[in-house]
Amino acid sequence: NDGSPGNGLPSVGTYLAFVCPPVSTMTSTTTTLTSTETMTMMFSAEAISGRSIELVPVHSLQTGDLVFTDRSFTLNTLGSYDSSCVYVRGPNNDKTTPAGDVQWLITSFGAAKVYLDFWADQDSLGFASWNDGWLISDRTGISLLGHGNAGYGPGIVYEKTVPAGDILLYGNAGQGVDSYLAILCPSALTLTLTETMTTATVTETTKTVTGTTTNSPTETATTSTSKTMSRTTTTLSTTTTTSSNATMATSTSTTGTATSSTITSTTTTITTSMTSSTGTT
Repeated sequence: NDGSPGNGLPSVGTYLAFVCPPVSTMTSTTTTLTSTETMTMMFSAEAISGRSIELVPVHSLQTGDLVFTDRSFTLNTLGSYDSSCVYVRGPNNDKTTPAGDVQWLITSFGAAKVYLDFWADQDSLGFASWNDGWLISDRTGISLLGHGNAGYGPGIVYEKTVPAGDILLYGNAGQGVDSYLAILCPSALTLTLTETMTTATVTETTKTVTGTTTNSPTETATTSTSKTMSRTTTTLSTTTTTSSNATMATSTSTTGTATSSTITSTTTTITTSMTSSTGTT
């Protein structure tokens, strides 16, 4: 308010000025997937031998599918495993792994139940020396067709409930007898992959003004620059439910069942990526 000539009105207070940040818009889109890829992301598997091993959702298995990654044996019947489970299609050449060595390393990102399917009575081999904590299951095992379409199984199935972390499946010690099979089942009510995309667009506009007086400015150029930044965050969420049943009496003296549940939610961030692009007009 120094009354300088720039204002043009010496007896009137000066104008005011405001500086504003560039125009910014932000959008966020969340997509929840319950796909085959989501289910298999609950687990990872590694054959210590370095041979090929893969995870296949049980709900996608069909009669005639391969049993192993390195044999032409095919599935004949699929057993009674839940559709939420994952089948470990491993290498049969690992059948000679010594009982004291790890044959397959499984990593579970949540609590799970592991089934070992001894379709050829392999439970009397290497497993007999590392079966602590394993219980005989009431699941019906897999049957398969081997060389010359010879039929095998179903055999006895063992199960074990495990927390999140590494699961060590030791050697079959087969001495010529084919390997056991493994099926992994998440102990979860829901398993969802959530992918969130957040995009921010910033537009900056610059004008160049020329002129000899403040009353006759001339606009000579306008430059507009837009910058877009996108961030994708992928999270794996599991919700585990533990239920207990109690008997109760209704008002009509009919016996019913009350169920109480404890729900635990776990969210793990898997990947985060950011991209940026700039355009000028």
